[in-house]
Amino acid sequence: MFDLRLFRIPPFTGGLLAALTMNGSLFAMYLYLVLYLQDALGYSALATGLRLLVSTGAMFVAASIAGSLSEHLPVKWLIGPGLLLTGGGLLLMHGVSSGSSWTHLIPGLVVSGFGAGLVNPPLASTAIGVVRPEHSGMASGINSTFRQIGFAASIAALGSVFASALQHDLTRTLSAVRPLAAGAPQIAASMRQGSTGRAIAAAPPAFRGLLAAAIRSSFAASINDLLLVTAIIALAGGIGVLVLIRASDFAPRPADGADAASDAGGHEHASRPQS
Repeated sequence: MFDLRLFRIPPFTGGLLAALTMNGSLFAMYLYLVLYLQDALGYSALATGLRLLVSTGAMFVAASIAGSLSEHLPVKWLIGPGLLLTGGGLLLMHGVSSGSSWTHLIPGLVVSGFGAGLVNPPLASTAIGVVRPEHSGMASGINSTFRQIGFAASIAALGSVFASALQHDLTRTLSAVRPLAAGAPQIAASMRQGSTGRAIAAAPPAFRGLLAAAIRSSFAASINDLLLVTAIIALAGGIGVLVLIRASDFAPRPADGADAASDAGGHEHASRPQS
């Protein structure tokens, strides 16, 4: 089902790295941004979705541009810089505090969304453009699989980081409030499950305001940790793509006509793995 010799083609591996890190950075981070907007800032699901349109709108614009540029630029100059922009946007969102509003995220959402829009259109063509036609289905399938692996593995890893940071910060913040200190682990669990409102309502009335402030502060600190981790993932992916993807390794296109046919033998080393 999968010829492992394809990994010997650097641009193919670069495309898989891009798929893995793109879905493992910004797209995985969306889950925790949703939790932050709903549970820490108190927005409804609809209001949260409308605010994240800032990112998807930038992605849509960039994808339109990337679709046109892909005919004139090597894909490495779209995918690599796109991942670097994504990482930069995630870093721009870093620095959330207990007093931050959602507008703090806007510059980072725009930049990271634009970067993701540059990556997605040429990514599929990168997977199939460096292999022989009979391997194109296999190449496309493994590229899609790596997208899902990046998404699922990153969400799981980020979940562990988020849970640990949340409980640590919340326990530290509530340690001076005796009626709430013992319940910090249960409150942190409720936050992870999206039941922040229920945790606040269960606290003694006199301490609800204090608990709400502590929750918002802990959420902000945990989100900052995740933004830093995902930014590193995206930046590492961008650098790897610029190193691995080379225009000379792409197979000739059928549209090249007779020249492509006559050169097929000479380009065979680029379109199939060496034994």
